[in-house]
Amino acid sequence: MNEPSKNDDALLEEDESASLRALLETVRPAPRLADIAEPPPAAGGLLIGEVLDSHNPDLPGRLLVGWTDPAGDYLSRWLQSVRHIAPALGARVILAQPLNWPEPLITAVLTGGPRNESADPSAAPGPRLQLGEGQSVWITDSANTPLIAVHSSERGPVVRLLSPDISLEAAGTLRLAADTIEMEAGKGGVDIRTDADTVVRSRFIRLN
Repeated sequence: MNEPSKNDDALLEEDESASLRALLETVRPAPRLADIAEPPPAAGGLLIGEVLDSHNPDLPGRLLVGWTDPAGDYLSRWLQSVRHIAPALGARVILAQPLNWPEPLITAVLTGGPRNESADPSAAPGPRLQLGEGQSVWITDSANTPLIAVHSSERGPVVRLLSPDISLEAAGTLRLAADTIEMEAGKGGVDIRTDADTVVRSRFIRLN
């Protein structure tokens, strides 16, 4: 049996080196952010989207926005907004995408959409009732029983429901929207009932 010669060992080492070089040539560095960034949503322009949802426990601070791209395809994504912009549900927003960022950003809110109407009372259509200092407006039923009273206070307008038992009913969805919502109950406690699931979405949930 012939033993391998030095030439055979040299050829084997050369083959192994060639295989290693070929393997290294196929390995490419990880792509940079700029390489994987998607193209802007509209070439040379902006897009108008609609806020669909604002509660995502996995992506706090992002808003679900839907829009139609220039090709006519409808898209929806959880997007970031620039600072101090907090559009309400259903609001129309302007989307723009920086060239070195992988997704569009919410840059502005259009007026005239849901809950984005002008706060200037002179711009509101229809009749108005102006209250003097210390005055209030009362709404009564046919028996002259007080139902609702509206007056102004140092903390803003106050709407007082005068009946001991109140029912708010809606055939569809009942929404409450505010920067801060406070609920306070007395000795009667709080009773929440539903035939479906109860979902609480928040970045942090503090009890007691």
